[in-house]
Amino acid sequence: MKRLALLAFAGTWLVACERSPTDSDIAGSLPRPSFAVGAGAEQTATLTNVLFEACNALSLGYELDGAQHILESRPFGCTETVGHDHTIHYRADQTLRIFLRDDSCNEWIFYEDGPHGLVLGVNPYEVAIGDAFIDCSSSPEDPRPVPNLKLTKTITGRPASLLLTPPVATNTVGAQHCVTATVRDDFGNPVSDVTVFFSVGPSVPPTFPSPSMGSQATDANGQAMFCYTASLPGVDRIHAFADANGDGTEQPTEPKGDAEKTWTLPASTVFCEVTITDGGWIIANNTDRANFGGNAKVLPDGTLQGQQGYRDQGPVQAMDVHSTEITATTCSQDRTTATIFGKATIDGAGSHVFRIDVTDGGSGGSNDTYGILLDNGYVSGQHPLGGGNVTIHNN
Repeated sequence: MKRLALLAFAGTWLVACERSPTDSDIAGSLPRPSFAVGAGAEQTATLTNVLFEACNALSLGYELDGAQHILESRPFGCTETVGHDHTIHYRADQTLRIFLRDDSCNEWIFYEDGPHGLVLGVNPYEVAIGDAFIDCSSSPEDPRPVPNLKLTKTITGRPASLLLTPPVATNTVGAQHCVTATVRDDFGNPVSDVTVFFSVGPSVPPTFPSPSMGSQATDANGQAMFCYTASLPGVDRIHAFADANGDGTEQPTEPKGDAEKTWTLPASTVFCEVTITDGGWIIANNTDRANFGGNAKVLPDGTLQGQQGYRDQGPVQAMDVHSTEITATTCSQDRTTATIFGKATIDGAGSHVFRIDVTDGGSGGSNDTYGILLDNGYVSGQHPLGGGNVTIHNN
């Protein structure tokens, strides 16, 4: 029995030795595999920091659909301190297997199902492989007495699929919603340390998601999470992709997924009443002066009453908003903050969703604030009143 020495993708040895053949994607005279057009998306697998400690002459290679390719070889007695990297090109529908060969007896040792361990793919992480033995005279009638190779760490392929969950969900405006992206390789293994980018939109109507985008690296389970809130009722499309090549931009071949989120109105606060009097006005985000006024009331049986008006005086974004329906009104328990939802016309046309947030700081309006969002994208911002008074109380 001959000793097949340790091959490792990690660790350090003390004595260097020469490479044979030269550094190459596929060493020697073996050609790079060619792929027929339309036969499947090309994948890459990377072995990093490959080091040898060879009692016998050894070769490292791989097999694609039964054809063997040598990556590099080492002579008898070789011990290395400097590792080497190799990239293997293959299609998603091909079978990729990595092997060692004892060149002294042309014995091929596959990392495969059974006593030799299991290889499901490869990724850019260091992988340790334990001691092994080869009996050059082995045969079906005279099997090897011990396993040839032992994997001490599972290795996985590049990101191939992304599942975004939950696929559909419904929440009340203002609540937090979270989605989880699970990234797996061609072989179904979770892929860690790949960045997943999330984005929200388009939304119908615009819901003002916050934040509207984000990113997170996958954990050991191949999972990344994104959470956000929305300010208006509507339906969001949530999109996510796994940034397999690390360039921060979605590519056609990178795995992706979508989910749908529906935001609904909150329950109105019974007995709540909001009144804006004395000619309320603010300076909006766009620097225009805007005037507003109105009232909203929730009756004991939950019936909503009221009307709201808002006019941006321009010149940046002049518009005239008049409510046609109050759809929800909520008040804080201490009656210092309130939110009014409804539908309105803009410049006398259409039906637009709006949200008004007010605070009642007492002192006759000097500490009050007002802000409005409209589904056409208009955002006044929350600002102190320049005039007028907000009163929030029980009716």
